[in-house]
Amino acid sequence: MNSRATLFALAAAFAVTASAALAAPAPFVFAESGRAKAAVVVAEDAGPGAEFAVQELVDYLNKMTGARFPVATSPLKGWNTIYVGRPLSGDDRYEAFRIQASEDGRTLDLAGNDERGNAYAVYDLLETLGCGFWSPDNETVPFETNLVLSAGYEKSDAPAFSFRNNDEPFGDFAMVLKLRANTNRHRRDIQTRLDGMGGDAYESISHSLGNCQWVKSSVFFDAHPDWYALVEITDTNAWNKILRESSRYCGTNGIPTNLKGNWVRLRYIPCTMAQGMRDQLVKEVGDFLAANYPVHKSVSISTPDSSDYCHCAACRKLVDSDESRTSAVLYIDLINYVAKSLLPKYPKAHFNLLSYGAAYTPPKDAKRFKMGPGTGVAFAHHWRNHGVPINCCERFMPRFLGWRDVCDRFLFWEYYTNFHIYVNPFPNTDIFGPAFKFYLDNKFDGGFCQMTNSRLTPFADLNWWVKNRLMWNPNADAMALVDQYIEGAYGPAAPHVRRYLDIVLHAKRRQRWAWIGDYVDDTGNYLQPGDVLEIMRAMQKALASISKDPNIGRRIDVRRLAFSINHLGAMRYPDLIEPAKAERFRLAPWQEYSDGWKSTALDYLNSDEYMGARQLYGENDGSGLKGFFRYLDMLKETAETPTAWPERKLLSRVVAPAEMTGSPVRFAVTNDASGAPFSSLTYGWGGGEPKFMSPNWCEAGFTVTNDLEGVWYLFSNVSVDTTATNDPAAAYTGIYSPWYVGNFRVPNKRAEICSMRIARTKGDEGWRLACLGKWGLRPGARVWVMPGVVNETRNLGVRNFTLLSPEVFEKDVTLPGGIGSRHVSAAIRACEGAVEQKRDEIDRYFYAELDCLSTNGPGAINAPIAQSKDLSAFATGEKYVFARVRVSASDVLVGDAARVRLVQPAKAKGEEPERVIVDIPVGGSYGADSWQIISLGRVALEPGMVLGVVANDPATAAVALRDFVLVSPEFLETSVKAQ
Repeated sequence: MNSRATLFALAAAFAVTASAALAAPAPFVFAESGRAKAAVVVAEDAGPGAEFAVQELVDYLNKMTGARFPVATSPLKGWNTIYVGRPLSGDDRYEAFRIQASEDGRTLDLAGNDERGNAYAVYDLLETLGCGFWSPDNETVPFETNLVLSAGYEKSDAPAFSFRNNDEPFGDFAMVLKLRANTNRHRRDIQTRLDGMGGDAYESISHSLGNCQWVKSSVFFDAHPDWYALVEITDTNAWNKILRESSRYCGTNGIPTNLKGNWVRLRYIPCTMAQGMRDQLVKEVGDFLAANYPVHKSVSISTPDSSDYCHCAACRKLVDSDESRTSAVLYIDLINYVAKSLLPKYPKAHFNLLSYGAAYTPPKDAKRFKMGPGTGVAFAHHWRNHGVPINCCERFMPRFLGWRDVCDRFLFWEYYTNFHIYVNPFPNTDIFGPAFKFYLDNKFDGGFCQMTNSRLTPFADLNWWVKNRLMWNPNADAMALVDQYIEGAYGPAAPHVRRYLDIVLHAKRRQRWAWIGDYVDDTGNYLQPGDVLEIMRAMQKALASISKDPNIGRRIDVRRLAFSINHLGAMRYPDLIEPAKAERFRLAPWQEYSDGWKSTALDYLNSDEYMGARQLYGENDGSGLKGFFRYLDMLKETAETPTAWPERKLLSRVVAPAEMTGSPVRFAVTNDASGAPFSSLTYGWGGGEPKFMSPNWCEAGFTVTNDLEGVWYLFSNVSVDTTATNDPAAAYTGIYSPWYVGNFRVPNKRAEICSMRIARTKGDEGWRLACLGKWGLRPGARVWVMPGVVNETRNLGVRNFTLLSPEVFEKDVTLPGGIGSRHVSAAIRACEGAVEQKRDEIDRYFYAELDCLSTNGPGAINAPIAQSKDLSAFATGEKYVFARVRVSASDVLVGDAARVRLVQPAKAKGEEPERVIVDIPVGGSYGADSWQIISLGRVALEPGMVLGVVANDPATAAVALRDFVLVSPEFLETSVKAQ
């Protein structure tokens, strides 16, 4: 090649390279060396959402760069352009937004499908650039004088749920949008602004009839008593009280003269079949829609907060026409009537029924009682363990599936707080992810969550933030969001804050049947004294770590979380005294914690950061503080007296049927075919029998007396016959306990602290021990058994209850006559199978676990019973065998997720095949992987036997064995004195 040709070739190559370089995407530059390089452009006639979004964008860009960003109505020559509020094309999803940078790096388009979408786009961009919006007074805004967005950046997004209430008591409009919410039921002023940015997204699902919203009894009862529920009063005392006192709840006017007995009209319950009431309801709802549609298009046609309903002839006839005999048919018929009357004029209106109270149970005849166009059902489900996701509740799922046959549109009303004491640590942060994924998978439109009204609640801001992010995108990794929040909001305090959260979530996993109720005052059923001390220690470290942090909001948030030091110190002080000495933890005097509680709470109540409802510590404390001050004053005299238990006189105590009591009519002590006594519960199914657990309906149990006070492992010996295969709750056994602070019994306080599902399958009706776990029983506590309410069951009996000393269950005990117990840890060296040894980092014990989803090895953990010479001698003859196991599942309510077995292996050379001596099914559920003690019953042990924990379902994710215990029968069948 000659030199001229070479020159032309080099020139051509250079031109191609330069052209490629010119065509390469360029980053979008906001600022360079502290000078703004971009102007924000918004239309002259921009709506309120775009205007708000522009102001927020400019304010934060100014903070981030130190520059001043201009705002214009058209591009400025020589400036990059940030468009805000231009129409979003090609994406019709509700509240969708798009962020798109041009290839040449000259324009950045932030577009929303409606006015709120513009704000969501701006906040998403700011977070992409490094901002974090953690709470109204805590945000992280990076400072960067050279601020750029990556070349060709593009993101489109839209929420999964159309109705996303923010559920915080914040008086901060911007924070609502930063949380990606679109409604605020706490603040009318904020909701009005949100309505002006794309319409009202709020779905009305609250109680609305009676004297709530529509056809108010305060207006119409006197003139139209026939519009309200007719109910017979069969309780003589209640009737005499009605006659004796004027009642604002009922009246005796408007009673048909042909009725015999004592009848009243309930002022707060409608007669849904009364034509006059129906006509007035249609008129009032129609007037509302005429004045507000289409901005406000959702109305609730729902029961008052009650399970009562009308028993007039017309209502009774409709209720009795369905096999379920559910009063929900009254409200289904009513809502269909209203919707049919008004939908032709208001075709986009929504008519919602809250499935609660009298509308709790769905009808059986889904075809006849199908809910019509424009209607929807909202679910509120108090009655569950709030430490596990809602779809893990065996009572909720059948109810939901029944309503799904009746209706096509759903909303949720969730409960994510402890209403009695907001400021107690509440272990529910980890249930948000599974819950919102369930709502997404089942096509819910959204909903709201009742959460704390106090920012002194531990992790309140964290829970609000994570919950709202999941309402936007339920497929997000919930615990990754938790980590993101803690790192961003707490900075150097993050490891200590995370330690606090880990302790709280770990605490509920110690015992599967600990009841995490949303109306329980005490924390002692899940937080052990050692947990409380470790929380206090973690928060002391957190405070030290941020003492000089320049982020004032971060310091406020950590100090607010550290309120737990004073709260737990004041409320659990007697429990902490002796453990603190053992751990060399310096407890301050009780008065210091009490004074700190009052001082912090008063400062918060009177500060600028206090916003929203005046409910500081609990739902019913409208004054803010006086209720809790009363508790502290009651504790003062006994606060520094260490918690004490009576000297143990018994190693075990059997409560026989003769010592039991039960509900009237249905409880009796009888004998089985062998003449052995047991407590029998007689109850019907259908025919108007209630399907709600209640001691007043059907219960057998015993009340703890002074001689039974102590810490015990508790067992119920139960037999029940279910009609279902893998019934998750053929019966229940649990504990109602008075609230004690140390040795002081708080007056008029009792709550459920333990509730165990007794699973059975059809044909499995033998006697079996159910272990509720380890509990401190105080005088006045009630230990009970009740029938299941999910599937039809029969023949529920209680042979006995047994209280077993922890000394017997946790240690090796040897008494005269060969009576004793042996506790065996599941050390990895003693287990067979593809198992891994793991360590619990909080309680510091080892356990064996099998990962069932990733291993190709045997799906079992096998532990030989005789692992030592001592065990070989003890592990023969009749013994009760217990195993502490944990089962994790990838699905909910897996009835036979694992098996706990006692096996005699096959003999050598095929002399004798393997024999399965005992085979007990164990359920598992996603999000409910706590330790539980499984009873294998009384077994004749032989040399060579092996205890196995076997995965038994494709949905079983993991099985774990912590320990097993062998106990002489005398401890479970008789009362044994302490030696």
